Amino acid sequence: MISLWGQYVGRFFAGLGVTVELTALGLLVAVAVGAVLAGMRSSPSRALRLPARLYIDTMRSVPVLVLLFIAYYGLGQVGVKLSSFGAGVAALGVFYASLFAEVFRGGFAGVARPSLFGLALVGGNFFFLSTAPSLMRRLALLTPNGWALRGFTDLATVGGGIGTIAGPLLGIAVFSVVVGGVAVALSRRAVSS
Repeated sequence: MISLWGQYVGRFFAGLGVTVELTALGLLVAVAVGAVLAGMRSSPSRALRLPARLYIDTMRSVPVLVLLFIAYYGLGQVGVKLSSFGAGVAALGVFYASLFAEVFRGGFAGVARPSLFGLALVGGNFFFLSTAPSLMRRLALLTPNGWALRGFTDLATVGGGIGTIAGPLLGIAVFSVVVGGVAVALSRRAVSS
């Protein structure tokens, strides 16, 4: 077994290097194209929003393997020859650009909402809740993130099993039911008007 590993260890690390390089280049393409798509999708111009939405919705629904086949075999049929590496970068780039576009668009929309920042601050995203005053620790329980952090902290410090995190899990479940109920009520009201 060890001699088999020694025989292929060089190929393994060469393949790992190619994978890292392919991923890095694919992500660079995805971030660049995704940022442009997010700007188009957030634009007040319908002529920019519509193509971006069509691209994002289409690419998110196509599996990466299908895009890889299209990039390598399909483009070759119309005269665009890509190497296997180039096809991999292109397929990863066009697929993940649609995902990054939605992430960036959500970020653009979230910047204008200080209430979300406030909830993240209260929930303990920017500091350890254990170092916060007791009032802040109680306010954190108004957010699901506060309950999750409490559960993780209890599990790490106290140990134990499901009994240790039953309270935080119940808090998250109650929060989910309340938010879901409000969402259903608002959607019914929006549909009826």
